[in-house]
Amino acid sequence: MRKNFDEDRAERPRIATEEREFVIGGETFVHRTPDEIWPETTFPLDDLTPGIGEREALRVLDQLILDLIEPEGHERWKELRAQRENPITTQDMSDLIAWLIPAVSGRPPTPQEPSSLTPESNGQNSTEISSLEQAEVSTS
Repeated sequence: MRKNFDEDRAERPRIATEEREFVIGGETFVHRTPDEIWPETTFPLDDLTPGIGEREALRVLDQLILDLIEPEGHERWKELRAQRENPITTQDMSDLIAWLIPAVSGRPPTPQEPSSLTPESNGQNSTEISSLEQAEVSTS
């Protein structure tokens, strides 16, 4: 008997829209389902290396978010990103992507990998006290 993978795909459970909703910046968005995402969608994350410019990094993050949310939310995302008051920060975008990728893939999140080395870091722990720690010590 011939195996029909299309039948298997059609029988996969569908994730209800309500289960795919998330809120950021006061707006509700819906992420796509695993069946709507092509496997190469997250490849641009490989471009986020220490040498990438900030403008290009933001472009990659924005495009990835657009690729992972339903098209009905694209214009609202762009408007939200253009806000000057209470802006969506790079940290917000990174946190959102870290949540979206496992949510969209249907897989649990994987532990974060250690940060790659940057020009400011040679991989060794600093032995200096940070300015925040110094301030705490001097006020104690």
